[in-house]
Amino acid sequence: MSCLAKPSAGEYFCLGEKVSRWSEKFLTRFRQKHIGMVFQHFHLISGLSAYLNIASPLIPQAYRRREIDQAVRLVADQVQISHRLDFKVDTLSGGELQRVALARALVHQPTLLFADEPTAHLDSEMSAHILALFDELKAQGKTIVVTTHDPQVENHAQVDRRLLMKDGQIQDALPA
Repeated sequence: MSCLAKPSAGEYFCLGEKVSRWSEKFLTRFRQKHIGMVFQHFHLISGLSAYLNIASPLIPQAYRRREIDQAVRLVADQVQISHRLDFKVDTLSGGELQRVALARALVHQPTLLFADEPTAHLDSEMSAHILALFDELKAQGKTIVVTTHDPQVENHAQVDRRLLMKDGQIQDALPA
């Protein structure tokens, strides 16, 4: 779904684009522009600050420093991590790492967000805050795909569709 792997058969359309036959170069550009990803294990760059980790998706693109700074600070405020931007990620708590990863996924304002356990390291108050942020993104027309074991996320009022995966197979949709 996130255009990281090509299908073994058939065609795949993402955001209305037939991406199944695209080269890796085009897929990379497509992901950079349209897709944000929050990984369960964060995949942050050790030794760099939270600021630079959040900015990393923008650096290869043609953004000016001022634009990068504004984008990083805006998204850091949204996930309430601004106070830790100058700290190396190696010194941050699990919840802070989670928020840096969320900010990195959102900094380029993607149309489609994939979030693997986005609240796993957050307390219930911060989880509620992140779910409210997801509600705002949804209201802006963004699509958010979440995998979770968190009942607070599963039962969130704004969830449009729930799927159950059992033994590696997607089961029927559950009532939303």
